[in-house]
Amino acid sequence: MVITLAAPPLADGMVCGDWVSGGLINPVNIVRYQIGKPTPALDGISPATQDLVTPQTGDAQLNSILLQTGDQYRTELIRSEFVDTGALTLMAPAANMPPAGEVVTQYAVDLKFSASVRPVGTNPSSITRLDGDVPAQAAIIAATPPQRFVGLTVRLSTRTRVPDQKTSLVTNPRARFDVFGGNAAGTSSHFARVRTLVQEVSLANLGGISW
Repeated sequence: MVITLAAPPLADGMVCGDWVSGGLINPVNIVRYQIGKPTPALDGISPATQDLVTPQTGDAQLNSILLQTGDQYRTELIRSEFVDTGALTLMAPAANMPPAGEVVTQYAVDLKFSASVRPVGTNPSSITRLDGDVPAQAAIIAATPPQRFVGLTVRLSTRTRVPDQKTSLVTNPRARFDVFGGNAAGTSSHFARVRTLVQEVSLANLGGISW
């Protein structure tokens, strides 16, 4: 999932950090978090990082081992920074700066977001929680001005590299959970244990400010 927060256009002569309509604005960073197989071209990671997380499939014997350990189907949590040039473009790092993308967590299998917002025209104490995986609610998140976000909830799941159970603990497992010799149909005889971290992130966007 990608959540992009875009600020409304500034009046002529305004710069970041000015007071606009009673509120202090800050630069908007466009950052994408996603689960997948990272590449330099699409995610901005370095070739060396790609080598570290890409299984070496040089021969049949090695392929068999990687299939049993689940490395052939591994996915990572990738963080990439973008600039808005009319279309989102990977940020070009300056000299001696790190690349635009990085692998945050290896063997990541699931990432979910929800947002707590104060809708326009409602009581200031009214907070609505929106699930980013529900299309109708995700559309509301995308249309909500950034100053109305009160908090974000992030849920990240990672798996073990080696199999540690023969029965899936995930209902209707998807391919990235069913990784040890299996496929999307769920034919594996070995499964990864999944660990989940949930974090509530409070945002000080609305403290004492009337929008």
